[in-house]
Amino acid sequence: EGLDMLRGSIDPQRLGAMLNEEHRILSETLGISTPAIDSILTDCLEAGALGGKINGSGGGGTCFCYAPGRVDAVSEMLTAKKVRHFRIHKDSGARLEMN
Repeated sequence: EGLDMLRGSIDPQRLGAMLNEEHRILSETLGISTPAIDSILTDCLEAGALGGKINGSGGGGTCFCYAPGRVDAVSEMLTAKKVRHFRIHKDSGARLEMN
């Protein structure tokens, strides 16, 4: 389903819901999240993010959230809570350039 979205148009609400469900599985079923990461993601949702999840190998190192149109609000909240964060943007990806 996610691949189909990337090939076509992305439904932001659906993508957010998919991220949240994946995080729920990783956190509650597999136990690879931490209370700190779960709290950060909850705060991001309250600030307007549509979804988010832990990434990497788990254990609480990093997470990301998807916040189209609410990046400033989420970033301000994270800054206020002294959470180190970075803004990332979707790009076209790798490409081959020939001269």
